[in-house]
Amino acid sequence: MTYPSTKMPAHKRFNNLCEGDTLDRFEWFELVACRTDQNEVCVIQCEAGKVEFWSIYGRSNEGTEEQPEYLATAIHDAWTPLDAVRIARQIAIETGNGFVAGDTVLGHFPTCIGIGIWPVTQFRHIADDIKNAIREDLESTIAPEDLHKDDDDTHPLAVLRDAFFEFSDCPGRNQRDPYAPIKDQTIEQVQPDQDGEASRGAALTLTFYKLTTDCVAGINSVIFTEKQARDDALLEWAGSTREDWLASNLAHDLDAFVKSKTDLRDRFKTDQATIDITGLITVNQAWVYCKDEPGSFGNLYDPDTVMSILEERPDPMHPGDLSFGFDPGNARDRAAVLAWCEQNGPDFEDQISELVCRNFPTRTAAYTALAEKNQTNAAK
Repeated sequence: MTYPSTKMPAHKRFNNLCEGDTLDRFEWFELVACRTDQNEVCVIQCEAGKVEFWSIYGRSNEGTEEQPEYLATAIHDAWTPLDAVRIARQIAIETGNGFVAGDTVLGHFPTCIGIGIWPVTQFRHIADDIKNAIREDLESTIAPEDLHKDDDDTHPLAVLRDAFFEFSDCPGRNQRDPYAPIKDQTIEQVQPDQDGEASRGAALTLTFYKLTTDCVAGINSVIFTEKQARDDALLEWAGSTREDWLASNLAHDLDAFVKSKTDLRDRFKTDQATIDITGLITVNQAWVYCKDEPGSFGNLYDPDTVMSILEERPDPMHPGDLSFGFDPGNARDRAAVLAWCEQNGPDFEDQISELVCRNFPTRTAAYTALAEKNQTNAAK
């Protein structure tokens, strides 16, 4: 297979390298879960369950051949494991050097008995080792009668396992092109075949997990991109933890456990939805469509929304130029509000665009905001 070569310098392809840096000096690489340390405001490796982003590091021997000392250099950060493994695959192809991957809980894979971690260029070995490690971890922490078929797929490292499978050379699989952006490729989704077995079918989907709670503190609804994060939030709302739940006699039933920890008047609901993201459009496309629809420049300038807002104002319905009262059933009132939306919508778009452009952050400002956010979360 012939892969496209790139003439771009390394520092323009990999977001942690500096001008003049190359990949030649690295003997092997690692892909690990990372987050920002809340106290030191620095990046640290972490467990997959608390990951903020995935980082690729290069290892070079700064010691001697007799006493090697493999120091790590950050090469590239990615928000998703799939994009991180895509970049890792490019590096493995171009350098011919191997990778290991993992987190601070289960360690790095693959491993070799008597040697330890064993960097490889064939990503199926990493995927297989992570798959086996997940199963061993589950069997060591959950009683056999409480294990479920989907436990392997809800494990924190499952997303990394799947990403390595996507870019592996496993028999019977079409390897992804690591040089094509993720959005231009098809994600293989497991679907049952006629015999009930899992088969691979083309789909490009995102699954969202929703948690709605209703208690003395009020009604709250939050959307999560991972089921484990949603479940952890539910457990926190109930004043408990995942460890307490798994150690209880209700480890097989999260809903029942949460109900046992909350007041009878407290209510909650969990949902999930899967959407086909091939049908989504960009923000820029949305604005183009809005321009073709009178009064659609954001909810604030939608006639129906404007009238519903005005209905909530404590202003009696009476004649007068200064009244905020409008009758939704009055055709002339609706026509007047629509005309106002058409007139003010374009100016609203310009104001928002100018506001955003004037307030783009510097890197210092952005990372300061991240540190403050982490400190606030830690204090909760």
